[in-house]
Amino acid sequence: MQNSWAKEINNVFKIKPLAHYGQIEKVSFMHQTHESTDYKYIHEYGVTELVVDNNYQNKILGTGFLNYYMPFLRYETGDYAENANKRKFKYRN
Repeated sequence: MQNSWAKEINNVFKIKPLAHYGQIEKVSFMHQTHESTDYKYIHEYGVTELVVDNNYQNKILGTGFLNYYMPFLRYETGDYAENANKRKFKYRN
C-alpha cells in the first residue's frame, strides 16, 4: 500500500490500514501488523523465498501447503519484494 493511501485512509476513517499480500495460487501469504509496516510471513500457509535475479531484485517464490492434489513447488509469482532484514543490497560490484 502506498504511504499516501495509508495517510488518506487514516485521515478519513481514523484507523491505521494494514495491507496483505497473496495469490490465488495460494503459495505465499504475508501481512502487516500494528507494530510494523514490514510484511510478516504466515509460515503455516507455505514457504516463501526471496531469490535474487539477474537484475539484483528479489523474486518471490512460494511453495504452498494448502493444495494437496496439485501443489505448486517453488512457484515464481512474478512479483518482487525488498528484504526488510537486508535493506541495503551488497550484490552489486
